[in-house]
Amino acid sequence: MKRGCGFLLFSDWAPVLSEFRLRATVGGMTHLRAMPKRLLALLMMSLVLTGCANRGTPLSPQTLTFNYAVRTVPDAAALIASVRSGQAVVSDLLARDPCNFTADFSSPTPPQVFTNGVPGQTGFNVNIVSTAPVNLATTNPPSCTALDEFEINIGGLSEALALGIPTGLTNGRVWLVDGRQFGTSQYFQARVQGFEAASRRSNGDFQFIDRLSPSSNTVLIVEGSYALTP
Repeated sequence: MKRGCGFLLFSDWAPVLSEFRLRATVGGMTHLRAMPKRLLALLMMSLVLTGCANRGTPLSPQTLTFNYAVRTVPDAAALIASVRSGQAVVSDLLARDPCNFTADFSSPTPPQVFTNGVPGQTGFNVNIVSTAPVNLATTNPPSCTALDEFEINIGGLSEALALGIPTGLTNGRVWLVDGRQFGTSQYFQARVQGFEAASRRSNGDFQFIDRLSPSSNTVLIVEGSYALTP
């Protein structure tokens, strides 16, 4: 029998499996009967194989999801100012027919996360990057334009970002498949809510508003959350 985290051949299991036999019961049901020592050995081996399968993989699922919308408004500067002052709320701006992106981490090109430093340390930041996003959401309104790539940068090099504390640094960038590029956030707010030192896994939320150009009244509004392990 192979030792360590390799796969086992059927011949390796034959001596154990031969100890089992199915016997019919009165009700037509069947049950397994085996020698206790062999059964214990099988259970222990199953645990070992499960541990080997999990080694090197995240114990928690990778999740990244956000709602987004492209809106043309009468005065983008006034809209952004109202959100900054608290007179308007991003979730309310997304209440009407938002698009949704939910990352497919089984795709060949899942989003990546890069975490630098630790919470409370100057320069702690989390960067989420996707250059070929694949969306699990299939019920978006027909008016939604798919994402071509995006990048979300939470925290700044000169900031000591602590857990649960909102930050206005740094930026959310989204490019759409129709060629429109929203590269700079005029409004940005995010929080890192949790952090595991051993795995460097973090989770948090974010929202931002970008203008298509510095003088454009076409804006991209985004709000979402993540839980990712590098």
